[in-house]
Amino acid sequence: MLINFWATWCEPCKEELPSLETLAELEGEDHLEVLAINVGDSKLVMDRFVRSSALRLATLQDSTRQIAREHGVHIYPSTLLVDSKGRIRWLVTGAVDWTSPTVQSWIKGLDDPLSPRPK
Repeated sequence: MLINFWATWCEPCKEELPSLETLAELEGEDHLEVLAINVGDSKLVMDRFVRSSALRLATLQDSTRQIAREHGVHIYPSTLLVDSKGRIRWLVTGAVDWTSPTVQSWIKGLDDPLSPRPK
């Protein structure tokens, strides 16, 4: 599972979302679930952004930032990579091209305890 924390006011977040969508499509829900959690925006603002950008990712709202705080997220975008047992393996901060070969190695290594940590 990949959980991305983003906001409508965050330019790097908006630039990163299309590659997250591509990753979700390439991997398929059976292999990798991708969830985008909007942080700090009202439901109206988030819904308007999702519609206008035609965002197809599963999206949740964290208007109070409670979920982000509980996971130590203070930089946007930030992404949690979760293994098949539900353990958070890594927190990646900053925008990433989620379709790159490097990221593919992160995803393949989620269940390998010896897999190198994302940089």
